[in-house]
Amino acid sequence: MSSSNPIIFMFAGQGSQYFHMGKELLKNNPVFHRWMYGLDRMIQQRLGESLIDRIYDQEKRLTDSFDRTLYTHPAIFMVEIALAQTLIEEGIRPDYVLGSSLGEFAALVIAGVLTLEEGLDAVITHARVLEANCASGTMTAILHDPSLYRENPLLYRNSEIAAINFESHFVIAGQTEKLREIEAYLKENRITHQALAITQGFHSAVIDPAAPLYRDYLSRLTFRTPQIPVVSGLYGQIIQAVPGQYLWDVARQPMEFPKSIRSVESRGGGTYIDISPSGTLATFAKYHIDPNQSTIFPIMTMFHQDVKNLEKIRAALQQA
Repeated sequence: MSSSNPIIFMFAGQGSQYFHMGKELLKNNPVFHRWMYGLDRMIQQRLGESLIDRIYDQEKRLTDSFDRTLYTHPAIFMVEIALAQTLIEEGIRPDYVLGSSLGEFAALVIAGVLTLEEGLDAVITHARVLEANCASGTMTAILHDPSLYRENPLLYRNSEIAAINFESHFVIAGQTEKLREIEAYLKENRITHQALAITQGFHSAVIDPAAPLYRDYLSRLTFRTPQIPVVSGLYGQIIQAVPGQYLWDVARQPMEFPKSIRSVESRGGGTYIDISPSGTLATFAKYHIDPNQSTIFPIMTMFHQDVKNLEKIRAALQQA
């Protein structure tokens, strides 16, 4: 299956997960089902329990908080790998991969930089060292001009910018208590915001205590030359090689998703497919593309349209 535009797979990170994500595909798509259960067997060997049982727990509602890092890290990874492989086996192959934060782990596996086993181990090790060494932290998305952060001491003294996703949407990170104070201020001033379902202060100094252990772990990994071009969500550009400490930096430094999209747009645009559970990258990308040269497709969302969305992609690429 071909497209006149290059195809870009986009992989999101923490905060994109929820109970029952991908349930419709798990039930109706045999390739997705096969990959999910295959990955679950690998995870059971490492965690001693099934993540499929946890993700699709019948007692959990879609809106219940799914936030423990040891489970959400590999859950996001397995869902994204399974969906990417589902598309690839149908002949929908990426010309670029673009990861944001934790999504870079899955992106590097699809690009051939890491093996599947290496990527999964890197994700689980990351979760373990964070849980064992870091204080409670969190992140909050704010629907407002980012100048609010620069001009408000309560924000810039008590949190760090994790990402600016578009001109009226940014994310802050830091200690849980400090962000709750900020959220109280935002509520009082009727500024729309949302606390992300996470228990770590990614992209902030809260996770720094885990750095020595994880950096030591990464020093023993071999990062291969990408077989598919990697659009770095950390650097905001296409990279030819992956530095040895890259997988620490993608969780610690601010995300550069808009810059990454613009780097692809400067080459003539493409067909962007959101591989992540929530479809938020598709939403963010709309603010940075030229609609005359690019198209964007989500697949998984909380609205149970996964199969229908996948059909839309098939139809669009067949017509291209």
